[in-house]
Amino acid sequence: MSKENVKFAKPEDVAVLSAFTYTTYEEIGFTRSPVDLPTTIEKLTEAIMNDVVLVYRNDDDVIQGVLGMQISNFWWSKEPILTSFLFHVKEEARGSSVANDLLEAGKEYGIMGNMDIIFDIFGIGFHRKGKLLKRKGFEEAGTVFYFDHLADKEDTE
Repeated sequence: MSKENVKFAKPEDVAVLSAFTYTTYEEIGFTRSPVDLPTTIEKLTEAIMNDVVLVYRNDDDVIQGVLGMQISNFWWSKEPILTSFLFHVKEEARGSSVANDLLEAGKEYGIMGNMDIIFDIFGIGFHRKGKLLKRKGFEEAGTVFYFDHLADKEDTE
């Protein structure tokens, strides 16, 4: 990897990474989180074993951020591609090099594997994250919108 603090996640990291998933929904301010802990643990464990989950560990070996990317084939191509599914930096580590180092390591992995990357921004700070991605060589290609089917149902009752 490009930076010494960025490493591949290990199965024992799943609890910390699952907590990051909850934090993302809390920060957005959603009234209801669709995150299911058993499913999150299962899918993160699978991703650590089969895909690309990079973590940034500080000098005390505490995870400060994560970049998870799934290796897949997009519907319009036979070539493998990396798609992001989890990008989170702990609040106290924002403004440091954590996000930058994770993105650099992710790009390096894509280059070594001859794979493009599709990166979804989900969570707060999407303008700031978008600027960072552009500085890192990513091109803007859309956005992500979320529809909570249960919240909409409550509005119509």
